[in-house]
Amino acid sequence: MTLRTGALIFILCVQSLVGQARPTWRQSLNTANMLNRLDSPEAEAAYGIAAMGAGAENDGGAALALVRNDLSSYLLDHGRHGEAAVLLQQVLTVQEGDPRTAPRELAATLCNLGLCYRQQGRHTDAQMVHKRAVQHLEDTLGPRHADLMPALTRLAWFQLEAGRIEEAARLLARALRIGQASYGANDSRLGAVLSELSELQLIRADPGQARRSAARALPMLDDAYGPDSIEVARALDRMARADFALGRISQARESWAHSLKILETRLGPNADDTMAVLLEMAHVAYLERRYVEAEQTARRVSERAVRPPHASTILSASLQTLALVYVAQKRNSDASSAFQRSLEVAESTLPPSSLQVVACLAGYARFLATTGNLSNAEPVYRRAIEALDGVSTVDGSNHGPLLNLVEEQATVLRKLKRKPEARELDKRARALRASGIVNANAHTVDIEALKSRR
Repeated sequence: MTLRTGALIFILCVQSLVGQARPTWRQSLNTANMLNRLDSPEAEAAYGIAAMGAGAENDGGAALALVRNDLSSYLLDHGRHGEAAVLLQQVLTVQEGDPRTAPRELAATLCNLGLCYRQQGRHTDAQMVHKRAVQHLEDTLGPRHADLMPALTRLAWFQLEAGRIEEAARLLARALRIGQASYGANDSRLGAVLSELSELQLIRADPGQARRSAARALPMLDDAYGPDSIEVARALDRMARADFALGRISQARESWAHSLKILETRLGPNADDTMAVLLEMAHVAYLERRYVEAEQTARRVSERAVRPPHASTILSASLQTLALVYVAQKRNSDASSAFQRSLEVAESTLPPSSLQVVACLAGYARFLATTGNLSNAEPVYRRAIEALDGVSTVDGSNHGPLLNLVEEQATVLRKLKRKPEARELDKRARALRASGIVNANAHTVDIEALKSRR
């Protein structure tokens, strides 16, 4: 216990035992939240003290529900999703039965519950709960209220993960409009929207714009959450990915190292975000032909990500990186096993049009084709194209990867002497090129460009 947090706990405990000096439950909750922001291990005990005070209120459990909601956020940040889900169900029961519940409070509970569902692999339930939060705010506060901004941003994140790029872009644009109209263009509360917008721009293969959004978000997030916050770490990761795509390797490494230090301190070495940054660094090592380092780092991630909630995108992506390393080392048997397991994990835990499923199918199809297994490569190419067709965009940002998959499948079909089918795919390739919105830089459907990321 640090001197600073120890003093805060001591004051809180003394106040709770002294009649006239006893703080209100709201003061106790504020102290608990401050300890949480300081990343103090005493935060949980402070939430317990706040809960005792709130439980004594004669308000039908409304005060206790607010404390439990903040406690659930703490538990979520520390990977304790099962405990958080139990608390949130209790909170939701109280809030839905109390007409005095503020719309913002009910929406916050629903959003936190959605995060629990997502970490438990219940992606459909998670999206439904977030949509319900947005609908509740619209119905009670109107379609342009400031409280909609965080709910819309969180829902956009879920849509990005599911591969619904068009819907995510619409939601983020709306959140940004609401935030700017409510707070002004440079208010720190817009930081989370801009950070998610950076993720969207990375998926759209626009690293220049992604870097500008992340750079604009960082001081806002620093101001709103603190320099060592999880939100700052995520924005640093996005800036690093943009810098790497722009060839700014040293800047990317610096940002990744800073992000990783924050995440390991705040969340621990086995958290989703921590492993995602490690995986980025492993993939960079692979691209730079540092295969031993890449294998060691990717294996480290895959060994940690063997249990829910990690056994989805992170595990699948780490196995895919291992497969690519094995291909480079001419270890084709190991590569085949890693590709197959990566695909199996992705398809069993993620929506069929998710970007990670697309990346797994495309990577495995290319491996089969380049190793001469054309008869097995063709149906995997077909599945990859069908999955990428399910990725919704309005700006054609999936057309570059789609064009390459179509052309590659046509080549495989010609080698299999299935020329009529190949000609049909050639027609589609010409139509994609004629559309004028094919991104020439989007030359691959791979983990670094199309990935379901938090």
